[in-house]
Amino acid sequence: AADRPDFRALIRSLPRRPGVYRMYDAGDVLIYVGKAARLRTRVASYFSSRPQAPKVAAMVRRVARIDYRWFPDGVLNTCANAVDRHVAEKRCA
Repeated sequence: AADRPDFRALIRSLPRRPGVYRMYDAGDVLIYVGKAARLRTRVASYFSSRPQAPKVAAMVRRVARIDYRWFPDGVLNTCANAVDRHVAEKRCA
């Protein structure tokens, strides 16, 4: 859509490091939290021309903002635990 943000500059600026990324909709509501061994590669995969599952494609169409936090190499387990805690809190809310 024409109103959809262009995330190419953000993707180019992402580190090739492990981290957590969060996607928000136009109302600034958190719609997805993910973890990645390489932030740039993982986030870019959502915006590639490759076919996606319908559920993923629908989510990506809603993304208005992405933020992230990277972690030093070797800290992916800490990152994973942070994501898992956040998801558990959201599910229990």
